[in-house]
Amino acid sequence: MRPVRLAEFSVRLRMALRFLLFRSACVIMLTCSSIGAAVIHVPADYATIDEAVIASVEGDSVLVGPGTYAERINFRGKGIVVEATEGPAVTVIDGEGMRACAVFWNGEGRNARLSGFTLTDGWNTDGGAIHINAASPTLEGLVFRQNSAAGTGGAVYAVSAAAPWIENCTFEGNDAGAQGGALAALGADVVLRRSVVQGNTAALGGGGVWASGGSIDIVNVTCTGNGAEVGAPVALEDGIQAVIRNVIAVSSVTGSGVWSDDSGLVTVSYSDAWANSGNWINITPGVGCISENPL
Repeated sequence: MRPVRLAEFSVRLRMALRFLLFRSACVIMLTCSSIGAAVIHVPADYATIDEAVIASVEGDSVLVGPGTYAERINFRGKGIVVEATEGPAVTVIDGEGMRACAVFWNGEGRNARLSGFTLTDGWNTDGGAIHINAASPTLEGLVFRQNSAAGTGGAVYAVSAAAPWIENCTFEGNDAGAQGGALAALGADVVLRRSVVQGNTAALGGGGVWASGGSIDIVNVTCTGNGAEVGAPVALEDGIQAVIRNVIAVSSVTGSGVWSDDSGLVTVSYSDAWANSGNWINITPGVGCISENPL
């Protein structure tokens, strides 16, 4: 066997030490990462959801057990997940007719996520259940039931370049004193997907959805039994850029069907407006659109 010279041994030793240091650094990084993302349980760790949110830091998850929580959640700018572990049938945030159920007021991004609750009996001037100002949260798997606003957005109100992503939600029996019985957006960029909007009302426009300025994508959404003066299922105003695709807008109780003030760019495809007082108002339906009973 060839003897190992001192210089060669020194090189091998340095290489081995570097490898060990690299492995140690990787282990430390993974450990810190796992420590940094905590899971907080309600009511086991904290009695209320908002107390758990206050205690959380970026990247944490707040998991909420079944029950009715009479409170308002403020995400406080944190990119956290607040999720009901057993779903909306047994996990309720109750506004008690005196406050919104949740607010996003501090620039929250898409990683701020609210999931799996029923939000009910919320009240606010705008945004009876959820008020979003200049934030971009993710709202998914929520049921909005019997919330109200004195002004706009009986259930959800997005304003000031807000950009919420709303998916797999149900809006039923919400009411606005002005526009947007279920959802109202003013100068916002909203995505609404795979949701049901039924039995909501607004005194003026958009018994279901009202959007003014900004942009909105409404995809795979069913609107039925909504009521308003104009645009009972959907009303679009003030230069909005809108995409409507795979939408069913039927059986409005009062007011016209899908309505635009003809000031923006509205692209409609593969959608059905039927049994409204006028189905497509100031809108030219595109490819795959019909006005027939969907049943």
